[in-house]
Amino acid sequence: MNNFQSKSDTAGTIVQGIKAVLNELSVIKKSLSIDESGPLGVKEAARYLKVSTQKIYLEVEEGDIPFYQDGPGSKIHFFRDELDQWIKQKKRISKKDILDEADNLKFGSHGGE
Repeated sequence: MNNFQSKSDTAGTIVQGIKAVLNELSVIKKSLSIDESGPLGVKEAARYLKVSTQKIYLEVEEGDIPFYQDGPGSKIHFFRDELDQWIKQKKRISKKDILDEADNLKFGSHGGE
């Protein structure tokens, strides 16, 4: 076997290895991906929000999270935009925000009166 053939065989082996890795990554990506259209199920919503499915069920039970259900015991559905809004509503106001707002009230339109 000459040197050229040896390098060619090595390159072919590397290419085959890369193809195998890319194929495996594609399979993993499909198993982890969330369909970008339509509603999410409980597992998908949990993955989307990066919380446990138990947390999702607790929020549903408490009526805190926006969800859709045909009837008791039927599958629960969520929409991404509503989940995004729900998360945004949970914003905690920082002490700095509170102090800034107090300063605005103190020195704002009522300060000159």
